[in-house]
Amino acid sequence: MSATPAPEFLISTHAWEDFEELIASSPARGFLPKSALSAQAIRALLDGGEGAPAT
Repeated sequence: MSATPAPEFLISTHAWEDFEELIASSPARGFLPKSALSAQAIRALLDGGEGAPAT
């Protein structure tokens, strides 16, 4: 039995634009600025929403 890997998100105190190239090349599912971090924002990314720029 193989476990499904948990989705990864990048969270930073810096703006998305500061890491745009790194985010685009990462396997992370999305990015959230720390100021926008909330259960609702994480749920939006899990559901494929546009809570923050996603990869």
